Amino acid sequence: MAKFRGQQLAFGRPGIEPRWTHGSKDGVGTAYFSSSRIWFTVWNGVLTETYYPTIDKPQLRDLQFLISDGKSFFHEEKRHLQTKTERCSLHALAYRVTNSDPEGRYQIIKEIISDPHLPCILQHTKVQGAPEFLSQLHFYVLCAPHLEVGGWKNNAYVIETSGRQILVANKRGTWLALMATVPFSRASCGYVGRSDGWTDLAGNFQMDWEFDQALDGNVALTGELRLDGNSEFTVGLALGDGLHNAVATLFQALGIPFIEQQNRYLDQWTRSCHKSPSFAKVAGDGGNLYHASVSLLLAHEDKTFPGALIASMSIPWGESKGDEDMGGYHLVWTRDMVNSATALLAAGHTETALRALIYLATSQREDGGFPQNFWINGQPHWHGMQLDEVSFPILMAYQLREANALADFEPYVMVMRAARYMVLQGPATEQERWEEAGGYSPSTLASNITGLFCASSFARERGDHITAQFLEDYADFLECHVDDWTVTTQGTLLPDVPRHYIRITPTLVSDPLAGEELNQGKMVITNRRPGDPFEFPANEIVDAGFLELVRYGIRKPGALLIEDSLRVVDAVLKVETPVGPCWRRYNHDGYGQRPDGSAYQGWGQGRAWPLLTGERAHYELAAGRDAAQLVRAMERFASSTGMLPEQVWDTQDLPEAFMFLGKPTGSAMPLMWAHAEYVKLLRSIFDGKVYDLCPAMAEHYLFNRKDCCQLEVWKSNRQARQVKRGYTLRIQYTASFLLHWTANQWQTVTDTPSTHTSLGIDFVDIPISLEQQAPIQFTFFWTALGRWEGRDHTVEVVPRRSSFS
Repeated sequence: MAKFRGQQLAFGRPGIEPRWTHGSKDGVGTAYFSSSRIWFTVWNGVLTETYYPTIDKPQLRDLQFLISDGKSFFHEEKRHLQTKTERCSLHALAYRVTNSDPEGRYQIIKEIISDPHLPCILQHTKVQGAPEFLSQLHFYVLCAPHLEVGGWKNNAYVIETSGRQILVANKRGTWLALMATVPFSRASCGYVGRSDGWTDLAGNFQMDWEFDQALDGNVALTGELRLDGNSEFTVGLALGDGLHNAVATLFQALGIPFIEQQNRYLDQWTRSCHKSPSFAKVAGDGGNLYHASVSLLLAHEDKTFPGALIASMSIPWGESKGDEDMGGYHLVWTRDMVNSATALLAAGHTETALRALIYLATSQREDGGFPQNFWINGQPHWHGMQLDEVSFPILMAYQLREANALADFEPYVMVMRAARYMVLQGPATEQERWEEAGGYSPSTLASNITGLFCASSFARERGDHITAQFLEDYADFLECHVDDWTVTTQGTLLPDVPRHYIRITPTLVSDPLAGEELNQGKMVITNRRPGDPFEFPANEIVDAGFLELVRYGIRKPGALLIEDSLRVVDAVLKVETPVGPCWRRYNHDGYGQRPDGSAYQGWGQGRAWPLLTGERAHYELAAGRDAAQLVRAMERFASSTGMLPEQVWDTQDLPEAFMFLGKPTGSAMPLMWAHAEYVKLLRSIFDGKVYDLCPAMAEHYLFNRKDCCQLEVWKSNRQARQVKRGYTLRIQYTASFLLHWTANQWQTVTDTPSTHTSLGIDFVDIPISLEQQAPIQFTFFWTALGRWEGRDHTVEVVPRRSSFS
């Protein structure tokens, strides 16, 4: 059993304020098998955030070597050495890191994997250089635990077991253990910036301190490796639920030769990817990024909660963030997760996609909605309401059904609950896909129309024709209002294009009588520099979210309004880089690297997103144009190890800040949404049609428009004030009712009982003739309660040429 070496406590408690590391990773890895519940990341030549026992819990800031000759210099790997990171295999997420002395005197070559079956990271290391020079060097391993998702309140110790000194740390039951196949000649733990190994060596290039404990602070572990002429060794970092668990895991992992561990690791990944079809002939790089993307998407699934796929194993601008930012991107966003899962479905991994659907079904709230984002165990992190995230699980269920990949899982209850939620809460969303504004969003409406249309097919398949028609009608209601809600007729961004889609028409979702006029609306943009304008005319803020209308089959590619809107987007948001075009999210965006290249901290400047290059490529394909240039651009935005960034630098180079046009910023990398977009893009090109297109819906809206219902909906959270002549006015409520109504100022009255749906929503339809002049007036008699509502409602009748207001 392990024993603690001594009681000598390090000085300088609690240490400097902890920070995470750079959000742009050079590598992300894990064993394919679920028994190895550990994930790792690599940045700038060193091991960074390591996740355990679930993929949403980073437990480490970084692990690196310190090198000194004991008298004239000391090098820190990530700061002083020149680094190169390569993938070791086409499929496996294993990395070879070469860190070189700038003066050419020595190299450190590391191969990084995880144990194929245990929660332990293995870093095989070779040191190369002239023997006489290497004999003068001292090698130290420096480890900064951030256990239980934080740098504060960590405890560090030196322990002894089986004749070896081991560095360990713990916090709230989670333990970390560190050693190598060569022993430590000296070992210490201290407080970061005060009594840690880096501070010790920086003083006189020698390790003078050997503290036994550093408690309740921001701590670091340091050990000098006794090489004794060895130039090759393996460092192991294990995590466990107790001290003995972590130590035993560490010894087990290091007890097997590294080459055997590596072969098993590589074999796991190679065998897992045999089912992926080859899209190499439609890729521009021979399939390199495709294979990396599929493996990365698979690696972002949790192993304790099967099917849970996170957005990214990164904390954007982590070097500027401490314990107060617990989320990062290592959370489930339903939007990102569904894109990841459907990309894997497109790549032949039907089992993972099905697990994702089952996970979402079990994570759905009772009311049918989904949290804005949540931890792997289902606990919400943020609490916004995003209607696209409610529709996406329906789309995935539909795609799995169409692929005959649902097995014995029945998603009907999940689908109907989500559809009900959209009908009750929409059509305006509290937040659109960029999570910063509420109102009428073309991208959200596109996903909602598609989700409702797909849900109707599930109901029709069950023989529930009333509910199926109700859902399809509601999809038609959204579709026939999209342009009224989201197309300005007074655009000013391009002088010759006054009519185009905008990003979003702001409205107060909580106000049932809120206006829906986009040409007079104002939009507040968050993340702006203090003192800069933050309120703009809504019809002057654009993004390319309207392309989702084409992607799913709601609008025709090549249509004048779509093409004009793209002209505006290109004039305002397009960025030309040395590797190809890229687009910003929307004008005046503040979420990105600051103008001087420093990290986003509450404000910045939104940069270009490679993801949007993929979305544009999908549109070009739909429009019958060549998307090859955009495919190649996405591939060139990726790192040499196959990581696609969330954002790339989009202006002139700033070498002093390490910012270069078309290269990653400090935001998230890899971003799984971008990798999913790329995989689906290759599948779309391979098939000759957009993968996410819903053929039945495209037939309905693009070729059989006479069958579309022209509908106006009055409901409690959106009490329509006008209805166009020739439309049908639908009154709906979440209880049975008798509608007492008139079309001629109460001269005559009609009592119409509501039609019930299995969604728990009742409705009454009132056809509006082309000659109707008088308003529609009505009140409710609640049949279950046996009483009248006690007030009248009025809906004005307007000409069809009028825009909705």
